[in-house]
Amino acid sequence: MKKFIFTSLFALAALGLRAERISTTINSGWYFHRGEIALADTDFDKKWERIDLPHTWNSEDAFDETPGYYRGVGWYACQLAIPAAWKGNSVVIHFEGVNQVARVFVNGKAIGSHTGGYTAFNFDISEAIDYGARNLIKVWVDNSHNADIPPLKADFTFYGGIYRNVRLVVADRVHFDLANCASEGVFVLTPQVSRQSATLVVKGDVANHSSSEKKLLVETQLLDGQGREVARKEVKLTVKAGATAPFSLEGLTLSDFSLYLSHHSSKMIIQ
Repeated sequence: MKKFIFTSLFALAALGLRAERISTTINSGWYFHRGEIALADTDFDKKWERIDLPHTWNSEDAFDETPGYYRGVGWYACQLAIPAAWKGNSVVIHFEGVNQVARVFVNGKAIGSHTGGYTAFNFDISEAIDYGARNLIKVWVDNSHNADIPPLKADFTFYGGIYRNVRLVVADRVHFDLANCASEGVFVLTPQVSRQSATLVVKGDVANHSSSEKKLLVETQLLDGQGREVARKEVKLTVKAGATAPFSLEGLTLSDFSLYLSHHSSKMIIQ
């Protein structure tokens, strides 16, 4: 029986040059304020608490002898130096989980909001950034009981805060769609699986945030456990400026295989 693993890099090759996607956590050096405070307030030394993420404001009151725990508003703030070299790319801030309503601001500008404490989300902040300078990110969070936000009751604490990692993702202006459910933009399906064979489908969307139409080649490879290529599929597509376009790579078939924990990725080439 053979073991197989998907391989490739989330990479964009243009005119023979490869621009790797950057993904870095920004969990250190945050500030927290429990309760409402003015958006413009930056008196971090006196009014805010220095913290690192992940963080919750219910780490103590959920376990003390006083009934109940704080369910309300909290503010987070972080000052980030953004490299000048990132200008011209798509810069996305990615939250793995914030409980349970979040509003994100960059340099005082409202970027977007998210409802639901147990799903990831992200926002493109490219146009709000001052490149080559320090930028102020603020996040308003509310874990108040809300009859419109499930779950309404549970046998666990509804911890308020940014309780999972936060990352900055930097990608070329043409990239696998990061806005697709805050994912990597590429999905693997197995519509048919038996003891003898399995059929795979690799699909997703490509986002073109550039100012011109792009002709693209999306390619995926299937490698065995020793890194040898056993299958390859590619598809061409044209994506208009400011638009997204779906792709689907079908007909990848395995035989004589064993189940294997694996990862996948794909590459995209501008023609």
